[in-house]
Amino acid sequence: MVKTRPEVSEAFDDFCSDSVNEDLSICHKLLGEKFTSQITQLHQAFVQVFADDDVLGRFLSLEGLTKIFALIGTNSQGIGTSSFAGWVKNVAEISDLSEKQREEVDQLIDVIYSTLDETAGQFLNNE
Repeated sequence: MVKTRPEVSEAFDDFCSDSVNEDLSICHKLLGEKFTSQITQLHQAFVQVFADDDVLGRFLSLEGLTKIFALIGTNSQGIGTSSFAGWVKNVAEISDLSEKQREEVDQLIDVIYSTLDETAGQFLNNE
């Protein structure tokens, strides 16, 4: 997006400001010490691919790449679960479901939330 629409560059920089959620003091699991070698390998690959790119050059530092991963980690999971939470709320407001249908939907919702929790862990946003 930054490459094709330079006018959004400043707004993008604002979104990439930190790799830590300052409100909750939570670092993304992807950026932890456990993944240092993978991040280093990705960083080297990005540098090779975009080394001569003036627009994307500022993201080629390890810090710049880390900020991009933090942006993706912070926003991607919240978007998906927020949409699901909205769907759950809308389903709860359906008044013409039979008791059996209501139980089946509730069981489905429980299974989906359980699966999301197993997959996303602390990054699950139920709001």
